[in-house]
Amino acid sequence: IEELKEAIEELYYFEFVLDDIPIRGFVGYLEESGFLPHTHKIGLWTHLDFHVEFNGDRIIHANVSVRDVKPFSLDELRAPSSMAHTYGVYWHETGFPYERRGERLRDSSFFPRTLEIHWLSIINSMVLVFLLTGFVVIILMRVLRNDFARYNLEEEAAAADDFDQADNGWKIIHTDVFRFPPHKSLLCAALGVGAQFLALGT
Repeated sequence: IEELKEAIEELYYFEFVLDDIPIRGFVGYLEESGFLPHTHKIGLWTHLDFHVEFNGDRIIHANVSVRDVKPFSLDELRAPSSMAHTYGVYWHETGFPYERRGERLRDSSFFPRTLEIHWLSIINSMVLVFLLTGFVVIILMRVLRNDFARYNLEEEAAAADDFDQADNGWKIIHTDVFRFPPHKSLLCAALGVGAQFLALGT
């Protein structure tokens, strides 16, 4: 029963094929309304009405309807339990030509024609991204503000020597990124042909 409820909440649907015409319908009924109090109702369609349109000996269109059917409530259902499933078939004669029945299939699509855009989820995601980006920028600026101020100051040579001696770790080599390596042409050629991937493979 719990698996059936989960399938209805996930909007599972069934599909029958009659003379190459797909007949689709939802397995059950789901109703959610209100915030406080919140109502959540789950029902199962135990009766289906099939409507078939025909022209002579050819089937033109077919669909399933639950318009006048009351769903069987699953909210308080406990296992084991049993229920009866019934169906009805209604035949309707039409003058629509068989050669154009594909137009009826296109006009009565079961799936939505337009993509539903969940604006609330998009706005929540954008706000979350902006907040996280702002937090990261603020933290980095507070941590590195002193370093930026110290490295941008133009001090005298003596003061610069004292400055270098006071640094440790990665700060000692912060200016080495601007120094050309020896044999830079050979290094560029080796990297250009992908020698680093050979080194990683070995």
